[in-house]
Amino acid sequence: MRKGNTLKHLRVTWLEESWTQPFVKAFRKSRHLTMAYGTRPSGIKPMKSAYRFFSNEFMKSASPLRQQRGFTLIEMLVVIAIIAILAGLLIPAVITAKNKSKITKAKTEMEGLVTAIKAYESEYNRMPADKAAEQVSVANPANPDLTYGLPLVPGSYGTNNLIMAIIMDMETYRNNEQTVNAGHVRNTRKHPFYTAKDAANDKASGLGSDGVLRDPWGNPYIITVDMNDDNLCKDFYYGDIKADVAVWSLGPDGQFGDAGKDKDNIRSWK
Repeated sequence: MRKGNTLKHLRVTWLEESWTQPFVKAFRKSRHLTMAYGTRPSGIKPMKSAYRFFSNEFMKSASPLRQQRGFTLIEMLVVIAIIAILAGLLIPAVITAKNKSKITKAKTEMEGLVTAIKAYESEYNRMPADKAAEQVSVANPANPDLTYGLPLVPGSYGTNNLIMAIIMDMETYRNNEQTVNAGHVRNTRKHPFYTAKDAANDKASGLGSDGVLRDPWGNPYIITVDMNDDNLCKDFYYGDIKADVAVWSLGPDGQFGDAGKDKDNIRSWK
């Protein structure tokens, strides 16, 4: 170290644990510091090399944020497992909520059908049925009532599009097929008693291009009407029902035929 015109040597003892941040800072500021050759770490040259070595080591230890650590495989597996557990808990709840919503929709549509058919009966003093259906009813006095839309059961009368054409006053269906109400013969006052949303296709919920009204699960509603005014519907499947009009749905499973399959059927009567 130079003091005035006299050059003096500063003797430094090299100890690894003594090289701390204050020393490095002091080393950086002093351009006139010289080193006497003594004990020092092997491979370390005096002056600039020593400064560079300790400066780099200090910066590495003083800047942990520079060393960004990624996710380990175990951490990623734990996150995936948590997501899978949450999905397993949420999916059944979502499905249950959707089914409840569809059941509510089905009940609303069935109530609307019952109301519309009764309104038609009040307007025309007869049930909405075409001429051929009325003839079948008269020819069958033991069981005059008509059940529409019951799938795969011989003896049920046609599909519910025969009733829908009359209470919606349709002369043709969307597929251009002529209905039993062509020329408004079964609804001469041209009064639509019911409205329905068009279905995306003939297997979806809503009014199909064939005029069939399907429930939220895509199955036709089953409709039974009291044709002999005895305030009793003889449904082809359920038998005697104390109602003028009875409407039911196969429900979420789309099946019927035994106690297990009928458990989720939705009915307009109690």
